[in-house]
Amino acid sequence: GRAAWQHKKCKISFEEVLPRILEAVQEEEGSLCVFGHKVIEELFQSGSDQQRLALLEQMKGEMVALSNHRNACRVVQAAIEFLPEEAPGKVAGELRPRVLECIENMHGNHVIQQYVKFMKQPEDLSFIIAAIENQVEFLSTHMYGCRVIQRLVEKCEKCPLELEKVLDQVPPLFAKLAQDRHGNYVVQCVLVKGRLEDKQRIISALKTRLVDLSKNKISSNVIETCLKELAEGDHAALLQEDRRGLVRAMLGDRCDESSPLRQLMLDKFGNYIVQSFIKHSGGIDAADRELLRQGLAQADGQLRESPAGRNIISLMEKEFGTSQ
Repeated sequence: GRAAWQHKKCKISFEEVLPRILEAVQEEEGSLCVFGHKVIEELFQSGSDQQRLALLEQMKGEMVALSNHRNACRVVQAAIEFLPEEAPGKVAGELRPRVLECIENMHGNHVIQQYVKFMKQPEDLSFIIAAIENQVEFLSTHMYGCRVIQRLVEKCEKCPLELEKVLDQVPPLFAKLAQDRHGNYVVQCVLVKGRLEDKQRIISALKTRLVDLSKNKISSNVIETCLKELAEGDHAALLQEDRRGLVRAMLGDRCDESSPLRQLMLDKFGNYIVQSFIKHSGGIDAADRELLRQGLAQADGQLRESPAGRNIISLMEKEFGTSQ
């Protein structure tokens, strides 16, 4: 009937599509073929290797422009995912001279992230790493650059030597990045996926800025991640001394009213850091855990006067069995 006729009428052969790839993938809203890029994505996903290579050949010389295009970037991502193993090198060859342009682009950054995700050998990423090594501070605080750095840290977790020059720059920038709305995610990623020495250097820097960074809306999230990793992360057993040093920094010399603990417990962001110290206090030195409990117990009256304080009391009762 009519539906079968329409289906037959709408069939298009691969040979008909091939010459029109660049036109189809860059169609804009309002055109007659706004979904052309989806057709090409589907061909990369479902076609044969021969067809995929033919599609790639039609895109030759236009890879950067396509990567930075709203719709066409999805096609390049599909190409990276589904091309035969040796073929993505052809994509890399075109991206290499202008990789920073792609990283900083709202569409192109997704292509670079996809490339990082699907490349099997660390050396395949060398052109991306080389491009960002002298731009770590800028890209870490860049809306799109921070995402690419995170993907690289995750990808190179098992082979950190490839990323050594990038990782070495993060701890010295800790205070700035931790307070940045994009950079804080890079620091958190390094705390979770970075090398042992990166984590130790970050914790060392944190101890000297514990109060002001705990009171900051953005960096307080970094500190919560740090405390969780110290308790549960892959390097937790090797970070016991660093963890103890951070607890001692929180308690201060006498755990009195001037101690970071007392300064933070009623702060609108700092109180979450105090709660995180309590929540992750299991496994720390028994004497330090007791000092933490005592320091808060001494402020019981103040804690009961605010919602944040009452949350701390509730958590103390759960973790310590008492708030006194």
